Amino acid sequence: MTHPTTEGWLDPEQVGPFIEHLSGWIGYAFDLTDWTAFEHGLPRTDLEDNRWFEYPLAGTPELTVRAAYDANSGHVTLELTGAIDPVLAARIETAFELLSRGPNRKWPLPLDL
Repeated sequence: MTHPTTEGWLDPEQVGPFIEHLSGWIGYAFDLTDWTAFEHGLPRTDLEDNRWFEYPLAGTPELTVRAAYDANSGHVTLELTGAIDPVLAARIETAFELLSRGPNRKWPLPLDL
């Protein structure tokens, strides 16, 4: 069984790490040229106005990333389409969960090492 669309949201600074991980899982060599396309495409998006940036990742499986910035929340909504199997879907959902927590999340108690 495949999931044709998987979606989630991230803070803008987490989009790059997410796409790099996703690309690695599907065997796509995401590089600076790809990231430049995201840098130019994302600022032109608006979730409320239904203006999306789309980018293909030519791995196995081939995926299309759709992204739109939501000015109200400050997040980027991402939709991934393609032949996403259950293993890849679980990886994607886990990455969304981990990265959406933000890089500066504080733990209740510091480790005393």
